[in-house]
Order: sequence, then C-alpha cells, then structure tokens
Amino acid sequence: MLNKIKFYKEFKKNVTLKGVLFSSFAMAFAGLGDALLYLVLPIYGEEMGFSVFWIGVFLSINRFVRIPGNAFVAFLISKKGYKKVMLIATFFAMLTTFFYGFKIGIFLFLISRIIWGLSYATMRVSSLAYASEAIKSKNVMFGLVQSIKTSGAVLALFVGSYLIKIYSVNISFIVLGSLSFLGVFFAYKLPNIKIETSKISLKKILSFSILNILTFFTSFIIDGVLVVTISKLLFNYTIAELVIVVSGYLLFRKLCSAVISVFSGWVSDRFGVLLVFKIALIFVLGSLLLILVNYIEVGIVIAFLFNSIIVAMLPSVALKFNNKNKLTTLTSITTWWDIGAASGTLTGLSLIYLVGYHWLFGVLFGLLLVSISIFFKKSASFSKSKHL
Repeated sequence: MLNKIKFYKEFKKNVTLKGVLFSSFAMAFAGLGDALLYLVLPIYGEEMGFSVFWIGVFLSINRFVRIPGNAFVAFLISKKGYKKVMLIATFFAMLTTFFYGFKIGIFLFLISRIIWGLSYATMRVSSLAYASEAIKSKNVMFGLVQSIKTSGAVLALFVGSYLIKIYSVNISFIVLGSLSFLGVFFAYKLPNIKIETSKISLKKILSFSILNILTFFTSFIIDGVLVVTISKLLFNYTIAELVIVVSGYLLFRKLCSAVISVFSGWVSDRFGVLLVFKIALIFVLGSLLLILVNYIEVGIVIAFLFNSIIVAMLPSVALKFNNKNKLTTLTSITTWWDIGAASGTLTGLSLIYLVGYHWLFGVLFGLLLVSISIFFKKSASFSKSKHL
C-alpha cells in the first residue's frame, strides 16, 4: 500500500510522464473512428455510395488539411497552450466518429474528415511536445506516445470488425463514438507545460531538407499507397475473406506501433537513435523488394513492422538535427509525413489500377533507395561535424 502511495506521489510530480500518458490516451480514444475507416472504406465504400475517387479523398483529405493546418495548430498552441487545444480537439474528434455512423452524404462526410484532420494535428503535436520535455529516456517517451496512441487503433480494428460482422458498419461507429468520450476525459487531466514564444513560420515548417524528403517518400509508400492497396495486392481472396485478411494486416500494423515503439525507444537510448532509424529504413526498403518479387505477404509484414520504428523515432531524429525551436521542428516533420501519406492515400488506388503493382512498387523502390542513400551520406557528415 505504501509503495502504491509513493508511486502515485512520484507520478504527480513527473509532469513529463503524466503529460505523455494522458495526451497519448486522449489520442488513442479520440482516433477510434479514423482507424476503422481504413478498413471500412476500401471494402464497403462503394456499397455506401462512394466512388473510388471519393474513397481516396476521404482517406486523404484529413492529411491534406493538416499541411496548412499544422502551422495554424502550432500558432494556436503557442497562444492558448497544449491543454486547452487538446480539450477542443478531442471533443470534435469524438463527434466525427459519431458522424461516420450516419448516412450524412458526401459533403458532410468530407467536413467530418477535415475536422478530424485538424483535431489529430493538435493532439499529435501536443503529445510529442510533452515527450520532448523529457530529460532522461527521451526516446522511450517518444516510443510511449506512439505505442499508447496506436493502441486505440488496435481496439478499433478488433472491436469494430467484430461489430461489423454481428451488426453493421453504422452501429460500429456509434459504439466507437461513445468510447471516444474517454479521450476528452484524459485531455482534461493534462498538466500545463511551458509554451515556446517563438514565431511560427509556415516557410520554416515546409522547408526542404533530406530528412523531410525522406519522410515524404517513406510515408507516401507505407502509410499511403501500401495501406490503401492491400486489398488489391491480395487479389486471391473473396470479399468476405478480404474483410478478415485486410483487418488482420491493419491490426498487425497497429500492434507493431503499440508494441515495438517503446522497445525501439529503449534501444535508441542505448545505441543511438540514428543507428536504429537507419536500420529500420533498410528493412523497409527490403520489404518493397519482396513485394516486387511476389512475396507480398512477407513484404507487407516487414514494411509495417519497421515503419513503426521509423514513425516512433522520427521526431527524435528531427530534434537531433534542429533542437532550437522544438515546436517548429516537430510541426515540420509531422507536416512532411502528412504530405506524403495524404498523397499516397489519395493516389494509391488509382495508380495501382493504372500501371499495376509491379510498375508502381518498382518506381517507389527506386525513389526510396535514392532518398535513403542521400540521407545516409548527409547524416554521416552531420554526425561527424556535430559529434552526434
């Protein structure tokens, strides 16, 4: 009993850990509806009355809106603080999940996705900001953010796919919308931390660097194209089987983030985040090669597994190169990830119909290979000069 009381007192004093846990759990519950959409729309979208074009738009507009929206969110945070904007964001995220459960038509569905995109941008930057405050085990804290927030998607895919089989798509979203209220509760419990007063510049956020370009191509390929084309790559299954198989892969993708992220942070704290990041990049590149030579299932597994490490450690890598303005640096790297994932999600289905998966993934493999090669060369020079 005394140990529990001591732990609770220490937890209350540790603002960083408290902020990381509460902001991450807020994101986990607020993102339930979005996670299920990536299973529902590619399979049921046309039955719901949406064309392939609109399915691509719905799955990508939330990311596109974050490209200019991230700068606005960073400005809002600098004026109002993390806790206040997190409360607003989690509330609207909860509403969008409810909206998905009703026949609201193309226009309102589009508005819901835009609202969700801005809400997510707010929650993501806030949670990363709490993690960046850590003095010790910073990479573990970044991994913890990714792990906890992704656990919400795991819950959504597990519960949502079950509810779809038993009831319907509509009921699934309504149930998940009810669970999303817990996100508002965790946002309310967040501690306040000091806000940077530096000017937020869209030009700095969208600035070109090899890390930003590499971020774009990685997210375009894995979080964009691969996610939305799984059902097309696995063409030997029936529609009924695809629901189970695709949900299984998407669930595996989220489980990787939930389980591997903290471990990758622990390893990064001991052996260096750049080394771990580079190894993950090499394996993701290899996964594309496996897909090209028709080892599709194995390729998908490796891609999702090592991409989870890239996503978790990317903020820490970005801060290695620029730690002067944390809010701008974190906003910039997340914006470039959004640009890539949004573009890949929007065009993935159309591209695979147009050129086939061999040509598509062949070109993507080449682009990623060039980007990784340049990044390795630049980071080696930077590490030598800065003694990273």
